[in-house]
Amino acid sequence: MRFENVSALVEALAPEAGAMGFHWRDQRGIICNQKSVFRVNCMDCLDRTNVVETAIGKAVLESQLVKLGLSPPYTPIPEQLKSPFMILWANNGDIISRQYAGTNALKVLNATLYASTF
Repeated sequence: MRFENVSALVEALAPEAGAMGFHWRDQRGIICNQKSVFRVNCMDCLDRTNVVETAIGKAVLESQLVKLGLSPPYTPIPEQLKSPFMILWANNGDIISRQYAGTNALKVLNATLYASTF
C-alpha cells in the first residue's frame, strides 16, 4: 500500500470532513450537529479499507480536538489517545473482517499500517 496515497486522499477529503461537522453537546444543549458520514467501500481488501477508515478517523479526531480547545492546530493526536485510538480501529477491522470473511483482520499488517499513520 502506498501511504502517500492515503495521505493525499485524506487531504482531498478535508473540506468535506470539515463541512460534515460533528455532534457536540454540553449541559446547556446542542452546540452543533453532524450532518453526514463517510462511507468507505471495500473493493478488494478489507485491511486496506480499514487503513483508509483509520486515516479519516484520525484526521477527524485531530480536528475535533482542535475545535474543542484540547489540542493546538496541526499537532498529532496526544500520546494518551494513541493507544486507545489504535485499539479501537484494530477491533473495528476484526469485526468487519469476521462479518465478511469469518476471520480476524491481518494483525501483523494492521499493526504496521496503523503505526505508520501516526
